Amino acid sequence: MKKDRTYEEMYGKKRAEEIKQKLKILHQGKKHSEEAKEKMSLAKKEHWKSLEYATKIMKGLLKKPTSYEKKISELCIENSLPFIYTGNGTFLIGTKNPDFLNKEQKITIEVYSTYWKIKDYGSCENYEKQRSEYFAKYGYKVIFIRESEIIDENWKDICLKSIRRGLKEEKNEE
Repeated sequence: MKKDRTYEEMYGKKRAEEIKQKLKILHQGKKHSEEAKEKMSLAKKEHWKSLEYATKIMKGLLKKPTSYEKKISELCIENSLPFIYTGNGTFLIGTKNPDFLNKEQKITIEVYSTYWKIKDYGSCENYEKQRSEYFAKYGYKVIFIRESEIIDENWKDICLKSIRRGLKEEKNEE
């Protein structure tokens, strides 16, 4: 395809559709060698090590808070808890973006849906362990809040207890 011109513009609608179908068939079923897969994986990992790349991707993906994050944000404001929402990519720890941050005490809050963490990490426990270890390298502690806690009818009490426990533990460690 020539720069800035579509197949339709160059060949007309009917011929463009034929070309697209042939290209689809041509690329269908292509398998990458293990060596090629490894090279692609390493290249992608290198991209993610770049703070500029990670920031760009995060800002594109995280444009607004989720409904769960909104609830926790409102809870923090109502109860004068020292956390600000940063899940929109405004603050990174290494290349990771915490949902909420208490920069002074170096505590983050991660609010998440269990479905995606089980799908991506195998279990919520595995996700929490990996995330905690990652942030700990930078001196941050993590408070985790699952969606099951937020959808509970007593969610405010449950979440406040978790957050206050995390703040209290941090003060006890000092």
